[in-house]
Amino acid sequence: CYPAMQSICQGVTETPFWRGGTFHAAEVETSMMLAEAPQLCHMDRAPVEYPEVPADFDFRPYPWRSISQTGVFGDPRPSTAAKGVELIDRLVRYIGGIIKEALP
Repeated sequence: CYPAMQSICQGVTETPFWRGGTFHAAEVETSMMLAEAPQLCHMDRAPVEYPEVPADFDFRPYPWRSISQTGVFGDPRPSTAAKGVELIDRLVRYIGGIIKEALP
């Protein structure tokens, strides 16, 4: 859902993405939330989970609750507001570039 995240995260994040390219409520999204709405983040309760998935996970829908105990797909513990600010800035610049290319 986020374009070009591997390159956007280079030099900012520390943890690997779940399954090499997917994440949810892990370092990337938690850092962005710490930057934008820190009152919603309870880092003292941040779980780490890299769930195993069925072999056909990429080819059929699965309820996340059947895969993850917590809803976290990765590690949110290294998240910081400063990382979130940098990630948001990089995303805005990347998406802005796409929009500029698309405009006549």
